[in-house]
Amino acid sequence: MRIFLFFVFPAILWAQTYEITKMGVASKKPSSDVFMKYKPMADYLSRRVYSGLVKGDVKLRIFKSEKELRKAILQKEIYFARLTPQSYIMLKERMPGLGLVAGELLNHQFQNKGILIVQKANFVRNYSHFKSRPFAFGPKTSALLDIVPKSILASKGLNMSDIKPKYLSDTEKIKHFVEVGRVIGGVIPVQALSDDEQDRFRIFSEYSAPGNVWVITKNVFLSTREKIQAELLNTLEPHVSRVLQIDGFVKVKNRDLDEFRSDMRKAMAFHRK
Repeated sequence: MRIFLFFVFPAILWAQTYEITKMGVASKKPSSDVFMKYKPMADYLSRRVYSGLVKGDVKLRIFKSEKELRKAILQKEIYFARLTPQSYIMLKERMPGLGLVAGELLNHQFQNKGILIVQKANFVRNYSHFKSRPFAFGPKTSALLDIVPKSILASKGLNMSDIKPKYLSDTEKIKHFVEVGRVIGGVIPVQALSDDEQDRFRIFSEYSAPGNVWVITKNVFLSTREKIQAELLNTLEPHVSRVLQIDGFVKVKNRDLDEFRSDMRKAMAFHRK
């Protein structure tokens, strides 16, 4: 009996202190490309976070859509995930305990900058001139190129029936459509307009939208949650950031997204006729 307990008890103790953090990301790109992008981060966190008394691993899982990822989080299949700000806001309403770990920095900013452009010599001088004309948005549900622009148009008294929306995933194509007159205007990231293009386009308005966020559920030990946040905010290795194609992470609080919550409501109003 003593020999039996000698072998079983360590196994029980090991099971109690080994933790699997299930990490999820969503992308429509080929799974192999997404895996190569996020696996270094999962491996890095596995090494750094689980180096003390609590042993464990960070396991990466890839989803084809944010909807699938949100469902997996709700069903406790994923504990740590990268989300668009709107997905976080929607999940937070159903999971009050969902924690914000960090926000991604792009061009060293969490608030990404966007611009609404028209042709340089275009007659457009106010928002009413967009009525009954084609207008180019970016990918549907993009915070920067869809949700916030629609909230701006809604605040100016326009809705979906007033314009003819075109959704384009390629920023260069949006600029081309504006330049040749296929659309009256379009929205692009501010960094997508080079100095050489200033004589071809006019910036009609500027705005901002929050970047993507990383969240974590209470299914992960509190000590692990704190370690993951510390690693992202303070000591993430530069090569991991390069692979992720971001400039790092910043601490974000729930209230930092209050303005975007308002933008989401206005964007919903934009779709109402």
